[in-house]
Amino acid sequence: MEINSFEVIKAADLMVRTETAYMRSIYGEREWRRCILWLLSEGLTDDMVEEIMRHKHMRWANDEFGSSNDDYRQNEYFNGFKAYCTKYHIVDEYLEIEHE
Repeated sequence: MEINSFEVIKAADLMVRTETAYMRSIYGEREWRRCILWLLSEGLTDDMVEEIMRHKHMRWANDEFGSSNDDYRQNEYFNGFKAYCTKYHIVDEYLEIEHE
């Protein structure tokens, strides 16, 4: 995942914009930021990233790839989210919508 300084600034703004999102406290700040940075690095706009972060995708990713293991909660939410997005082509769908 290639991240530039502009994406880091955008991620900080998105962290604030999504602080009330349903799954934010479950993922934790570190994993939430990793999800945002990955989505930005994939070419999604700020608004698209915010929509995904507030969407049920975050819950569904946790339901499908999550675990009750405390180590998982602390370190692997991003990996589960990325696996979910890859399996269901979430990023591709958003990028297709943008180019229509």
